[in-house]
Amino acid sequence: MADIKFAKMWLQREVLEPTERLFELSRKSFKVVKDDIVETNAKISDYFEEMCAELGPYNLSRKELLQGAQNGLKQALENTRGFVESIDPGLVQKNVRKWAEDAYLILEKEDVQTIYGFATLPILVLSFLFARYFPVMTAVLTRSIGKNIYVRANFEYDAELTKFDDSFLTWGTDFALAGVMGYLGNKIIKTKVNSHNRNFGRLGATLMITYSMSTFVGAFCHLFFSDLKYMNTWLFRQLWRVCVGTVAISGGAMGSVASELAKLSRHQPVGQFFAPPVVPHFVWFSWSTFFFGVVFWGLFSMKQPASDIFLTGVTQVIPTVYLVLVLYSRKNWKDFNVANGTRQIFLFGALANVPLLPGYDLFNFLNLPLGIINLILHTNLGLAWSSQGYSIYKFKQGVAKYEAPQFTPNPTFEPDLNDEASLNT
Repeated sequence: MADIKFAKMWLQREVLEPTERLFELSRKSFKVVKDDIVETNAKISDYFEEMCAELGPYNLSRKELLQGAQNGLKQALENTRGFVESIDPGLVQKNVRKWAEDAYLILEKEDVQTIYGFATLPILVLSFLFARYFPVMTAVLTRSIGKNIYVRANFEYDAELTKFDDSFLTWGTDFALAGVMGYLGNKIIKTKVNSHNRNFGRLGATLMITYSMSTFVGAFCHLFFSDLKYMNTWLFRQLWRVCVGTVAISGGAMGSVASELAKLSRHQPVGQFFAPPVVPHFVWFSWSTFFFGVVFWGLFSMKQPASDIFLTGVTQVIPTVYLVLVLYSRKNWKDFNVANGTRQIFLFGALANVPLLPGYDLFNFLNLPLGIINLILHTNLGLAWSSQGYSIYKFKQGVAKYEAPQFTPNPTFEPDLNDEASLNT
């Protein structure tokens, strides 16, 4: 990082500032060159006329030779003058400034990515610990009656503690969720694309597809593997890894969606309360990979398989907070043709699943039938996820009509051209 900071300082001091001074002096010198060329042409004409007069009327061949030389020199000078006049110092200056600005931003990006790289692993570990133990601490109602809904299983289930519902209320609503999320993902993909919404749309569709995959596989497991002897098979373990693992992946997908919105917001600084940080996509890829690994190795595996989903869902806390932060970093998103109501729906979609964690504890405390519990949970999930999918669709649709402002040089790189002292240092 010290090397990057030094490079940025060197770029500013040794390239940008001298370049500005050079081109300001060039503007002045170009005018002198043009005037000198005109004066030189006049002197050449006078000189050749004098020489031709001295040769007399009988040296025609030498006069023609001298005349040709005169014309050649004059043409060369005119060409030189044309070349000088064709140079636009302002344009050259702008191009050099743009190159230097781009180089500065690249260095700045490398600096930021280094910071994120160092910060990612400890944040992942802390998020894992939070997801593993926070739900256990909040299950106060079930603990008060001697029940424990978060008992480690490592994919080994027993008749005493394992509950896994096979009613239509569970697998039917799971299949319905899978269909709706798949439809929204497809609708997002098919929305008009431009350079500003392409990645946003792909990532938004990926988020919907992870929801769809999770609920489809979950429905399949509830329908065909509810018996304990089937739950302890290799096939169920792999299917349940996919069901819960896609929930883990969705946290990274949500964070990437928020990063694309943060990047988009920077195109229109006017209207921002603050410029949200653009978290690099490699951070969110690492997020999805890490927590999928946690699920795969059974670190979130509980005797009640539904509890796995709650532990994994808690890993979405940081991506959700980041998404809300980005959404409300601006006064509104009207510059991107997105209505304020869409942002409110997105906020609801991001936060609507929060009550499910204490709700799951309450429903088990009340000893409600598993089918009823899952119906309530799935209905809430449907409202939350559909709100997210609809909002992503509307954002992509609005941004498809957006045209970014033209490049204007960063004021950081503008020298004071009226300061003669600074130009001559």
